[in-house]
Amino acid sequence: MPVHVRVEIRDETGTLAELTHALARAGADVLSVQVTDRSAGRAIDDFLLAWPHDTDVAAIGVVGEPLLGVRGSRVLGVRRVATVPEENAAIDLLTQVLWQPQRAVETLADLVPGLLNADWAAIALRGTTARLLYASAGAPTPLPSLPGDFPRALAFTHPVGSAVSAPLPRCDLALIAVRREGPPFLRREVDELARTVDLVTSLADALRAPAARSVATLVTGRLAHSGEAGLAAETA
Repeated sequence: MPVHVRVEIRDETGTLAELTHALARAGADVLSVQVTDRSAGRAIDDFLLAWPHDTDVAAIGVVGEPLLGVRGSRVLGVRRVATVPEENAAIDLLTQVLWQPQRAVETLADLVPGLLNADWAAIALRGTTARLLYASAGAPTPLPSLPGDFPRALAFTHPVGSAVSAPLPRCDLALIAVRREGPPFLRREVDELARTVDLVTSLADALRAPAARSVATLVTGRLAHSGEAGLAAETA
């Protein structure tokens, strides 16, 4: 069973190795480790584990307590994961937008959960209460009522879990991602979502713009017109 564990540790040489050895002794297989934040001699790491099916997840540790007794560590959250996220979630997201710019917003909702270690995401029409227009796999049915005023990217708590949202530029839509359990979203994750939304929407706009090729620089224009040059050479 995949498990996502967020832990705060001493930002010192050997601490990460001590943690991975403790997890191995407990029967866990470390699939990935990501440094989520680092400051003031402390680091926040996200572990993705293959956890034994016959072992209670609570054995990993209780929120606020050391991870498996490792000195100087503190568990910030534990959550079960339905599937192992893709290793290159950001690249997969941009690739899908390049292939289908006409559904870039839906692609954001589909793939952002893998990027942010979330359980599901949705596109909402902003207002006093959000009106959910589209949801990724894993979203609850019926979709829950969520707050709809998103002037900027932010994290918030809700009965459905920990959530993060970001408004889409130049429109009345917002993207919302939710973790049913586990740690709340950090400022770094909020900023990552905001940058991702801006990048994807800008890329989709550029791909749809009919004048995109005509305003290309001399060097970039060689990429845009390379197909035409090759065709001219073949027919000459």
